[in-house]
Amino acid sequence: MKRSFLRDKLSVVSFLLDRFRAGFEKRQRQISDWLNQKCEHFSPRQLTVGLMIFCIVFGCSIFFTIRNSLQSYGAKRSSMQMTIPKHVIIKDSADAGISEMIILQKIHRQLDSLRTSEDGSQALDSLRKFRPGLLDSLKIMQHIYQSKFSEHEK
Repeated sequence: MKRSFLRDKLSVVSFLLDRFRAGFEKRQRQISDWLNQKCEHFSPRQLTVGLMIFCIVFGCSIFFTIRNSLQSYGAKRSSMQMTIPKHVIIKDSADAGISEMIILQKIHRQLDSLRTSEDGSQALDSLRKFRPGLLDSLKIMQHIYQSKFSEHEK
């Protein structure tokens, strides 16, 4: 029973592959006939020169690509110094954590306010559907910040 099922399955697969090959070969022949029609007015010398130009152009591009990749393989990467603009204020880590906690609380309040209207609840449902981990990530981040500050205050 199993062998006949397997044989039937293989025969279906081979039938489909044969159909695919036949269609592919037919399309190849159509394209080759079309190309032959387009190139029949060229002399053999013109075709040879065109082929040589094609090989030279693409051979050079491949050569330069390989050469550049090998040259940059062992080279040291230069690092640029970043300058911090004067208007940027670097906050203390405790202050930065508090401001981030306030931002998270504002986002949480905004998401809660979405539940009050019909359009907002539809937006919240689509957010849950298309970005399922986002709301969980916000809760986890809020929990982490709360636990940090409860440890920091102790």
